[in-house]
Amino acid sequence: MKNLFLLLAALFFSLPSYGYFSTFDTTDTLGVDRYKLGLEGQFIFNKLQGFDVVGHYDFGIAEDQDIKIIAGTGTVAFQVGSFFKWTPFPDSANQPGIGANIGFIYANVNSQSVVNFRFHPMISKKFKFNDDHSYVTPYASIPIGVSSSSGTSTTPVQFEFGAEWLPPWFTNMRMMTEIGFEVNSAFSYFSVGLSVPFESVDKLKLN
Repeated sequence: MKNLFLLLAALFFSLPSYGYFSTFDTTDTLGVDRYKLGLEGQFIFNKLQGFDVVGHYDFGIAEDQDIKIIAGTGTVAFQVGSFFKWTPFPDSANQPGIGANIGFIYANVNSQSVVNFRFHPMISKKFKFNDDHSYVTPYASIPIGVSSSSGTSTTPVQFEFGAEWLPPWFTNMRMMTEIGFEVNSAFSYFSVGLSVPFESVDKLKLN
């Protein structure tokens, strides 16, 4: 598994990689001076049918706020963007976490430049297992956007749900799955991948 992650990481840093319109996140925030790397494979079922390799780089700027930077290639030829994440209602014993990712994506789709403004409201809830180490966090989102290209605009809407899972055999590496369904002017897809939070490069644990 470690060798597989290293191979995917090498692809991430040598090639731009990104999954189009996926959320691939929970409402949990990292905290100040903490970071996270994520790798995602996205299978698109319709319209943009194909495959994207996804990379996510997140860092915390406040206890309830993160920044996400993305860049990529795949069926969508080129993509770059950034998101601001805010969780005003964190996950607690009495309520699920409620927050949102807000940002933009500049992309090249079918040889056309597309500017996307994105809003991903999110809800998630962490469930710990008996060992008090491993957990699963289901999440859901209804992303809404405005996409502009060649003087025309569309309003893509999807329904997405997935889960982040820290299995008992991993110390730090999280597994991620997500499925998205088209609601309006978008596409449906399935994603699977890994994410690793860390404090500094010398403390990065790929297990």
